[in-house]
Amino acid sequence: MYNGRMPNALKFLGNLVATAAMVLCSGHANAITFYVAPDGSNRASGLSLERNGVDGPLADIGSAVTRAIEYRQKHQSSSTSVAIAIADGVYRVSEPIVLAAGASGSANAPLRIYAMHPGAVWISGGKALTGFRPLRVGEANELPATSRSAVRVYDFSRNGPALHGLQPHGWGEEPSVANTELYFGDRRMPMARWPQTGFARIEAVRGHTGRQFESEQPLPAGSILGKESWAVGYWYYDWAMEVLPVRALNGSQNDFELGGTPSFSTRAGQRFFLVNVLSQLVSSGEWVLDAANQRIYFWPPSSDLSQTEISDAESLVRVEGASHIELDGLNFKLARGPAIVIRDSRNVRVNRAEIRNIGGRAIDATGKGIEVSNCLIHDVGNGGVSIAGGDRKTLAPGGSVVRNNEIYDFNRWNYTYRPGIGMQGVGNIAENNIIHDAPHLAILLGGNDNIIRFNEIYNVVEDTSDAGVIYLGRDWTQRGNVISDNYIHNIGKSSQDARGVYLDDQVSGTVVERNVFYKVPRAVYVGGGRDNVIVGNLFVESTPPISIDDRGLSWQADWVRDPGGPFREALKAVPYQGITYAKYPHLSTILVDDVGAPKYNIVSSNLMIRSGCVSLSGDGFRNGDFSLRLTDNVCVPGGDVFLFSDKIPKIEDFVLPATLRSRPSGFVGAAVRRVGPQAE
Repeated sequence: MYNGRMPNALKFLGNLVATAAMVLCSGHANAITFYVAPDGSNRASGLSLERNGVDGPLADIGSAVTRAIEYRQKHQSSSTSVAIAIADGVYRVSEPIVLAAGASGSANAPLRIYAMHPGAVWISGGKALTGFRPLRVGEANELPATSRSAVRVYDFSRNGPALHGLQPHGWGEEPSVANTELYFGDRRMPMARWPQTGFARIEAVRGHTGRQFESEQPLPAGSILGKESWAVGYWYYDWAMEVLPVRALNGSQNDFELGGTPSFSTRAGQRFFLVNVLSQLVSSGEWVLDAANQRIYFWPPSSDLSQTEISDAESLVRVEGASHIELDGLNFKLARGPAIVIRDSRNVRVNRAEIRNIGGRAIDATGKGIEVSNCLIHDVGNGGVSIAGGDRKTLAPGGSVVRNNEIYDFNRWNYTYRPGIGMQGVGNIAENNIIHDAPHLAILLGGNDNIIRFNEIYNVVEDTSDAGVIYLGRDWTQRGNVISDNYIHNIGKSSQDARGVYLDDQVSGTVVERNVFYKVPRAVYVGGGRDNVIVGNLFVESTPPISIDDRGLSWQADWVRDPGGPFREALKAVPYQGITYAKYPHLSTILVDDVGAPKYNIVSSNLMIRSGCVSLSGDGFRNGDFSLRLTDNVCVPGGDVFLFSDKIPKIEDFVLPATLRSRPSGFVGAAVRRVGPQAE
């Protein structure tokens, strides 16, 4: 991925090349380039970077898009190549740049919007804040006396723009737009909270609504819980985070009431913390948002407040019903919602972008032939890249690809079920990505015939439980998905129940092959599904390496029998007995073939080192009723694999002994061959 840096000599050469290209393009009947620069003018032609009468660059990208549309409409030629070249700088937007159908290019001549120097162009939805003042006498009495001299106030009602308050979000709610967030020197500032780090615990739940609870530890003496305070919690399950308003009951320091009932109620022992608490604004960098009075309270890290910004725009770019558009080398920051929204569009490419400091998702896309490649995505609130495309009734593929990206720290606002890559639909691919550092899952998959391959994933599922690195579940018809050749390692450092590839709630027909798992608990977990193929994988210090249970015959048996339950409703949603779905074995007869039983799974040619062996839960496995094919797997207790270093290893760091390398070539498939240098 491009790092955004370029030596001055190369910049000079690049400017010469760009100027020469401008002259050639402007004089060619089938190619034209419009230019944009921070000091440009929308009265200029946009056909040059040089100011010469009416010539010169435009001032904003939206105006260049309008010019491009007008030019293409006037010339009525799909072969005319139109491009928008953007000079270095920051381009602030309060509304998204819209690329609708009229902006579409063609297969031979896409509309290309690109940075002249990739990495040096930022599209920002932020607003700089100037006009902070000290606290007034009698103002914000909840603030500790030790903080008052350091805290500064910004009045949005006088200085603008509008301040967007907190709202319920998490498992039970999914708004795509976060509250206003505060940044200083391009770093997201933390809201004042209690406890200062970590979580408090619920001691007891009171009342019948699930809203009132007692904390194990009280607020510090003298603390006041203001009207704008919110509670962030895993209220019942450690995979369902929700944020709700909170108040103290009767002035108590440890009795609280939520302003709504969590989706699964509350229970003792669960974790929570409070945010936006003015009485806990005690450290440099912390702040509190007062939406009712349209102001913020901020303890700045420096006396130079010129580095202060807020996120303001909801999104930065919207592609709606368009096709053949490429965004290349552009960077995006400071949106409250998704940075880039793509809706019902085709052949749209986002390439070489850095996307950071975003409240929503980085990219939220539906359509066909979408490509997100060579991007750096980090410090976003609601997940990385979401792609949906393809027709599940006809199994027509979406053909979208997410490749060669690095995605990390993508759960700043919502902690659970907002993956680094979310992929729904048919025939889409996620490949060659690096995904790391997240409290919950890395990839969330749904649909048919999707491929997840050649990705490296580590340090995820760090703060949740009963959660997987790659997750799909609860639908017998979502088949044909392939998870292959991935390197998954160092998972679930502090999790109570982390898993690797999690085929949850009877999901079936998934292939898991040639992956390397290192230090991944419950590395491949089959939750009662059938027709799954687990072959040629390498497991090192991943206990247990493969697990299969029979939940469809035990605790999920009622769901299986229920005509209105999730499994039978999913069958009704697609023509599972038709010719299109006939390629999936045993699906058409699933309701009359020991429904709910984990039948026809294949576990073959896997190598398990210091990981134990295959774990099977259910009487049917012992009786041989489930037609499980368990062949050519090897479990090695220890001492047969070592690492070159004690650092987080790469695949190449694993060394296999000659005794295992001498096995037949079919043994553990390509997993052994990809391990790297071989010991003699």
